[in-house]
Amino acid sequence: MKAKQISSNECALIVLSFFIKKFTKQKISIEKLKDESNLSSKGLSLSELKELASSNNLEVNFFKCSADNLQKLESDEFPFATIIRENNFNHMVILHKIRKGKVYFYDPKKGDVKMKLEDFEIIYQNVVLEFKLNKDFQKIAPKQKAQKSKVKLSFLSTKISVFYFCVLMIDFLVTLGIAYANKLFFGILIEKSMLYLALSLFLILFWFILFNAYLKSFITKKLYQYSFNQFCLAKKESFLNLFTLNNKRFQKYDELEIYQRMQNYEFFIFYKLTFKSDVLADFLSFVISGVIFYLTNIYLISIVVIYCIFSLIICFFIKTNYDQNYRQIINNKLKEGNDFNNLSFSFKVNNDPILNETLLKKWLNQNNNSYKIVSNFYSNNINYGSIEGFLSIIAPIFILLIGAILTWHNKLSKTELIFFLTGASLFIKPVKNVTSHLQTYKKYKDCLEVLRIFEHNSKDIDEKNKSSLVFEQRIENIKISYLGYKFSSYKKLNIDNLIIDQKCIFEGNNGCGKTTLSKILSGVNDFDEGEILINNQIVRPFENNLVKQKIALIDSNEQKMSISLTQYLSVDNLNQFHSLLKETKLDILLSKVGIYDFETTMINELSKGQLQFVKLLKLFIFEYDVIIFDEAFENLSIEIFQIFQKYFQILLASKIVVEISHNQRYIFPSSKRITINGIK
Repeated sequence: MKAKQISSNECALIVLSFFIKKFTKQKISIEKLKDESNLSSKGLSLSELKELASSNNLEVNFFKCSADNLQKLESDEFPFATIIRENNFNHMVILHKIRKGKVYFYDPKKGDVKMKLEDFEIIYQNVVLEFKLNKDFQKIAPKQKAQKSKVKLSFLSTKISVFYFCVLMIDFLVTLGIAYANKLFFGILIEKSMLYLALSLFLILFWFILFNAYLKSFITKKLYQYSFNQFCLAKKESFLNLFTLNNKRFQKYDELEIYQRMQNYEFFIFYKLTFKSDVLADFLSFVISGVIFYLTNIYLISIVVIYCIFSLIICFFIKTNYDQNYRQIINNKLKEGNDFNNLSFSFKVNNDPILNETLLKKWLNQNNNSYKIVSNFYSNNINYGSIEGFLSIIAPIFILLIGAILTWHNKLSKTELIFFLTGASLFIKPVKNVTSHLQTYKKYKDCLEVLRIFEHNSKDIDEKNKSSLVFEQRIENIKISYLGYKFSSYKKLNIDNLIIDQKCIFEGNNGCGKTTLSKILSGVNDFDEGEILINNQIVRPFENNLVKQKIALIDSNEQKMSISLTQYLSVDNLNQFHSLLKETKLDILLSKVGIYDFETTMINELSKGQLQFVKLLKLFIFEYDVIIFDEAFENLSIEIFQIFQKYFQILLASKIVVEISHNQRYIFPSSKRITINGIK
């Protein structure tokens, strides 16, 4: 089974995973390939794909191939990858065969696709990617089979599931009891005319049903409440574990995508709490009621079984109709939206009536295509629903007819017929739920794929907790004998014999690793190999919040957070903060850069120069032992920079200061120069 694309930038990774499994027989997850790659929001470049394939024992060759030549390829040359154009983006697919004017390919977004050759030629980009085994593959020792990791929640309790199952079984027993009570009730009324006994039985049954309804409502509310509480805990735990245990993976995902993936924990938790109970309760209901009804009358149970078979077939048709059309409907809606965007934009800015007319026709054609697919989908559903509705009405009537005939021939009593009609749902309902359970299980498997980015080993958490040592002394020096950081499987930062015990300047070409090293030293990123010694003590800044509080990283990165300046600067007492600004005369500088209100101004609303100014204010508010300036003054005017230079030469005189600047804007220009050239 091929993987399905979840993120918009995964198509090349899914194609690569298919060929890795095909040639090496090794199944590799998309998340692992992401960890090994230098994946960006736009996906992988062809050169990066080639490097990633090489690290997984495959060679990739790129060829120009026209649509005409594509048809001339021999069948043994398939499958291979190719690139198509979709919604103005390049998209990689796996081409399986071309036969009788039809192209058969696997699209990571849509699944298996069959398309007319002339339609495929429109989106085909004349590029073929051939994957084959690396020549040295046989010489490479086989990799040990990795232990399959699981998405799990350590705090999820099974007690609520047991209570939920008990409620389902009580509900089953109540329904069965109602059927028996009806049998007894009507037996008394019809045969013995004992009104008081019948009323007593009715009252007992009424209160029993009422109690069951209350119990079911109470447990269901508790289930949802518990599920929501666990959902909140799951979001917190998964986010923190992703950040601390898989930080590189965390850095590669967009914030919105991480959030959207976390929302799947709601379904995941509810599935874990209810699915097994639902299936087991339906199974027991089916078996127990089936045995009871079989002993009651074999003819009537045979009719019910036939009805259940037809009902099950219809449910499978409905499910198949949904599976075949749902993804296609979504993709057509996206295309329709894209065509409308083009049309709307063209009408706003262009005065070309021919272009506008062309775009209008294209949008209307896409509308028609979407309508046909949606219409066909709903038409099939209505047809299947009508058949199901007809059967659900005619089946009880037919059972009643057969029951009446059996009653006339003394093969079935009237009370047994009433019992059968009342309790038949105990046998029918579990059968109808089969497709629902299958759909829920399929959704659960899809949910696991989405949540796979949060999977981790519980041992990693213990090791992280042990390594977070108490560190309270002042930082006097930082030493690195060796440090390694992998950007991907083919790109790595290596730092050897680095000592930082005074003010220094990191020098080197763009992309040599200065910024990455700064993030590692300040604890923003973790490293893969080696060790960092702070005051001759082995410390991982990434894992130690006490160390992070002593090292300030002032960089030029933008801040997308929609929070106020007081929140960003962690200002608790606004009066003290304003007093500090007046004492240092920073309030005058703030007015020059146009910052007046710290409570209502959002950090993501600032210009680059204003943002840089606000970042530097942290050095006046908090006490740090080590300060790292990474392009910290590039966005400030010369006048403002020179004022800060005078401030910091006094304020940071006794601190360890590391500076990076391509424009030679240094606080301490005579500091020790250290050349960084660690990218390999």
